[in-house]
Amino acid sequence: MAKIDLHPFYFDYVERMLDEGANVVVKNGRPIHAIYLIEAFLRKAKNTVRLFSGTLKQRTDELKIYGDSHVVAAARNFLSRSGTDMRIVLENPIDLTEGQRMEDHPMIDTAYGLRDEGRMGGGFRVRRARKDNIRFLRREKFCHHMVIIDERAYRLETDPEKFKAHVNFGDKKTAGKLSQVFDRILFDGGEPLVSIPS
Repeated sequence: MAKIDLHPFYFDYVERMLDEGANVVVKNGRPIHAIYLIEAFLRKAKNTVRLFSGTLKQRTDELKIYGDSHVVAAARNFLSRSGTDMRIVLENPIDLTEGQRMEDHPMIDTAYGLRDEGRMGGGFRVRRARKDNIRFLRREKFCHHMVIIDERAYRLETDPEKFKAHVNFGDKKTAGKLSQVFDRILFDGGEPLVSIPS
């Protein structure tokens, strides 16, 4: 019996739910799904992107993540629109390959490129979370990496090593609370690494 490739069905479902802003929960359990969701979130975001990541990992052994050309292109398109705001908080040092500087990371390079071209429409800020705030979140059992767009859709990791996460496309109440945790505990007071105003 031939193995059925479920990716197209999953991707179509994600697109439809994001477009509808559906208040439904789906699980994300494969790296390819995580990458697709991140790209789709960046592509569909209208105003704000909040991203809490371990290192902004460029790639796994098999797949590119924040080095993926589609993810980078979606970030570029988002930031080129007027009035947008992307906030990134890292738990650990940014993922760099040997010989790379922080400015060479694909996401950072994209933002600097837009600025240098005079095409940056929004704000792009990257910060490193304070260790005491990470310890607080761990004590509260709420140190989850996440992506939140427009305070309405989110991807909340439950097992980063296995790319497992809960995703909702239209839960404004929970997305709003996650945004508050992100802003007040992670972003505010974090160590500034990159700041490119609109």
